[in-house]
Amino acid sequence: MVSGSALIYDEEMTQYKLLWDYPECSIEVPERLCVSHAALKSQGLLERCVSVPVREATEEEILLAHSAEYLAAVKTTPSMNLEELKAFSLQYGAVYFHQVQSGLLH
Repeated sequence: MVSGSALIYDEEMTQYKLLWDYPECSIEVPERLCVSHAALKSQGLLERCVSVPVREATEEEILLAHSAEYLAAVKTTPSMNLEELKAFSLQYGAVYFHQVQSGLLH
């Protein structure tokens, strides 16, 4: 078994940002990930991390951290427009949902 600090990163993660004004999530901008990744690289730390490939979580994995009710609610978001996503997101505090062409990212 490999041990060490894990790094999960994919360029696609830099394509999403909050689509409305919400101060609690204002830090969720692509630049935060880009700057952090660049800093790790410039300090030679990327090669010291265990790179974990990006993949979609299984429902079983999601249910380790979230309720079945939450998962069912999230599954309704792909058909929501921007205002519906905003209202839905506000129910969960500092979590936001983003419209994507191939699925859902939150």
